[in-house]
Amino acid sequence: MNKPSCLIDPDVVAKRYQRARSLDAGIFSSRVARNTTIAPHWIAGTACFWYERQTATAKEFRWVNAETSSNTLAFDHEALAAALAKSSGETVDAAALVLEELKIESSPRRLQFSALGQHWQYSPGNHRCIKRTKPGLPPGAKISPDGLQAVFIRDHNLWLNDMGNGSERPLTEDGEADFAYGANPTPRIAFTPANYEVQVLWSPDSQTLLTVRLDTSGVQTMPYVHHVPTDGGIRPFVCHHKMPLHNDEIQPGYRLFSLHIPSGRITPADYSPLSLTRLLNGFFNPEKLAWWSEDASQAYFIDLTQGSRAARLVSWDTETGRTQVLFEETVDTYFRLSLPVIDPPRFWPLPASNELIWYSERSGWAHLYLYDLETGELKQPITQGEWLVRELLHYDEERRELWIQTGGRKALPDGQHVEERDPYYQDIARVNIDTGKLTTVAAADLEYVVLGPQSVIPGSGPDVQGVSPCGSYIVTTRSRADQVPESLLLDRQGREQMTLEVADVSGLPAGWQWPEPVKLIGEDGETDLYGLVFRPSDFSPDQSYPVIDFIDSLPEMPWVAKGSFTNNGFGGITYLMAASYAELGFIVVVIDGRGTALREKKFHDYSYGWSANSSYLPDHIAGIRQLAERYSYMDIERVGLAGISSSVGPVYGLLNHADFFKVAVAHAIPDARLARAQWTNQFDGKLPAGEDSRQAEYQVENFKGKLLLSHGMLDGVFPVAGMLRLVEALQKANKDFDMLLLPNLGHTWSGYVLRRSWDFLVRHLQGVEPPKEFTLDSPIDGTGLTVDG
Repeated sequence: MNKPSCLIDPDVVAKRYQRARSLDAGIFSSRVARNTTIAPHWIAGTACFWYERQTATAKEFRWVNAETSSNTLAFDHEALAAALAKSSGETVDAAALVLEELKIESSPRRLQFSALGQHWQYSPGNHRCIKRTKPGLPPGAKISPDGLQAVFIRDHNLWLNDMGNGSERPLTEDGEADFAYGANPTPRIAFTPANYEVQVLWSPDSQTLLTVRLDTSGVQTMPYVHHVPTDGGIRPFVCHHKMPLHNDEIQPGYRLFSLHIPSGRITPADYSPLSLTRLLNGFFNPEKLAWWSEDASQAYFIDLTQGSRAARLVSWDTETGRTQVLFEETVDTYFRLSLPVIDPPRFWPLPASNELIWYSERSGWAHLYLYDLETGELKQPITQGEWLVRELLHYDEERRELWIQTGGRKALPDGQHVEERDPYYQDIARVNIDTGKLTTVAAADLEYVVLGPQSVIPGSGPDVQGVSPCGSYIVTTRSRADQVPESLLLDRQGREQMTLEVADVSGLPAGWQWPEPVKLIGEDGETDLYGLVFRPSDFSPDQSYPVIDFIDSLPEMPWVAKGSFTNNGFGGITYLMAASYAELGFIVVVIDGRGTALREKKFHDYSYGWSANSSYLPDHIAGIRQLAERYSYMDIERVGLAGISSSVGPVYGLLNHADFFKVAVAHAIPDARLARAQWTNQFDGKLPAGEDSRQAEYQVENFKGKLLLSHGMLDGVFPVAGMLRLVEALQKANKDFDMLLLPNLGHTWSGYVLRRSWDFLVRHLQGVEPPKEFTLDSPIDGTGLTVDG
């Protein structure tokens, strides 16, 4: 057994902190691991793509020809640097090129990019770099398909810009702050960068716009106090932002309109206002809840009712405004258009054939269904079985074939099957939408990541696609939490054409212990659970370690990383944060309990009606006890909870399970009563208007243990008022706890918050005094949702 914690050498503790800091520094950077995921930019009409490769000092741009399996420099970096330096008059380092908004054309090879505050065009053939003028459009403007016009918002109205001569004219004139055209329903909450696209959808012929008018009249506001103004002022000030709560009588809504550009005709849709239900907001972008028919004669949209209890497909004659509900699907809990629900919807319109590939859990599993848009009738199911469709990647119109990713299937590419595989691992497959014939392209006991325009993994962007335009090739990164990622080019049969990159993990600390994927059984004795176990780099099985349950108790996403580094839903955050906690001298356990996403509907719905029950703490306790039976070095008399990302689980751990959990840190805890209405209505349904005994503030008499609460006072997602209600109850009950309020922090954490959580857990679980005021500048700093003044 190890020596008593109080006798651990301070130098050992300091080195642990340094290793933990080195891992945290790898978030959103290549300091720990490089080239962990590849983002391909395919060139239209070719089988070629380019991608960005990280080097030891900077980055380079690679050009891949899938047909010849060649991977070369996309251009001569030295020549471009010289040409750019000559044209700009500034020094340009070829080894550290910073090219933003890069687009590469194939024949002839030509680059367009932004650098040094200007826009440029570079021709490798003659090594000329020419300054180009970019259209002076406001942020978020939407350019028409023919490239001749752009629409933008000014003073709550839509304006049109003629991109030929730069002239502008209003399309609407009666917009108001509470009844604005093209508005994104997100209030003035700034996310870096704070550019929200105008909510419009151009017709294919560039003649007509679809838009929304956001009605927030009468919607109540949430006050945010700027106690420490960032402009240098002394006097605090208050901002009020529209923020409906779930029990408010007045809720915001959309009204749909069409605008015919040549005539100026504005036609409202003959349909009741639409509810704000989706969490990403933005009816047309990023949600894409409406689309045009191929000939632009009519449009279609999805109506999700309040709380997502029903989904309706509606046809819309944009000239007359007439609408017709083609079909409706209802559920007892809430309708999920994607898994996780914070992702963009997974349905796929087929304008050329006037069909729709619909996404539904009607069977208890997320599957695809083909609908006729003429009649609204179901033609046939496309997929079925006790597994999930996870991603829709590419539709091949000629072959009537859809590239998809699935979870929970046991089929292998060679027609064989495995007895067991982690159901969260994604494979790659193709399915014929008429016959339902499913062809497995890539599958193993591994995670396959394929990037798309709206992937949450770093490197993705609007022109990133995993599948080639011709549907013959796919770029994927294959990894697992305990393996080095490999990025591959596959053909449509799944044959490996070439290895594009093997991640460089030389930034990992010496003695790095790969996390261990584990399968566990839930508290009910029958539900399979999956998780990860992280160990410190100086791990010894002969010692005894306190345990941290690294938890997120929100229903919209799973928490356990399936791929290593960036190859998971949080882009590497949870993976490296769990690893950094382990480096402090803990065994860190991450478990997805019942009530979380990416499993069958029954599993996910376990937390419906009480979102705080997501990931179900008794499942965690059962899983940790099972692990302690396997590993004697896990000391389950010293178990703590760490919730650094909007998790109320640590609080309930000390309220309801203090016999098991002794210490907890909880940051930005959510209170569904004070969250935005669309979040609460979806995950909790209707909460009681008065006292609710389930709420933490009404259970404080049960509180035992050591608790650190922290919250950003400008959190625009889960207002600090939720945490303060708990604080008020704790102090009235005369309970001891620690609290940290950050005056200018939004919906994120910071290096300071993270370091304080490290110190708290080390001090109270290990009995060790942490290094005094250890410096931790987290890459997360400044990236969160903050209410703008």
